[in-house]
Amino acid sequence: MDFSLNLNGDKRLIKKLDNISDSIKDFKKPLKETGNLIVEEVDKQFETEGSRLNKKWKALKSATEAQKRRAGYGSKGILERTGALRKSFKAAVDRFKVTVSSKSSYYKYHQRGDRPQPKRTMLTLSERLKQDIVEIFHKYIRKVINE
Repeated sequence: MDFSLNLNGDKRLIKKLDNISDSIKDFKKPLKETGNLIVEEVDKQFETEGSRLNKKWKALKSATEAQKRRAGYGSKGILERTGALRKSFKAAVDRFKVTVSSKSSYYKYHQRGDRPQPKRTMLTLSERLKQDIVEIFHKYIRKVINE
C-alpha cells in the first residue's frame, strides 16, 4: 500500500514538511541517547544497590560477605567483585530500535532471581525512565520541526 500527499501553497511550509519527512526516516540519534540513558540507569542501580527502583537488593549472606573479604573484594558492593557484570551492559542501535543487553552469562539469574540467587533487578523500564525516553523523542521531533 502506497501513501502520497500532494500539497499546493506556501513553498516554505512544503519544504519544511519535506525536511521533517526526510529527517524522521531514521531515529538513530534519539535511540542512541535512549540506549545511553538506560545503560546509565543500570549503573545507578549498581551504585544504589537497587534503591534507584525503590527495591533495595537483598543483603549478601554472611558467608558470601566473608568469602568476598577473603578474596579481596570486601569493599565492593552487592553483585560486584571485578565489575564485569556492571560493565557488561551495552546498547546497540538500529534505525528504529535500541537493544540494551548484558553479555554476562549470569546476569539473567540475578535479574530473574533464579535460586539460589535472590532477585536483584538491574535492568527495567521504570515510569521515570519511560518519561525520560518520551522526552528524548519529544525533543528530537521538536528539533526536526524547527530546523
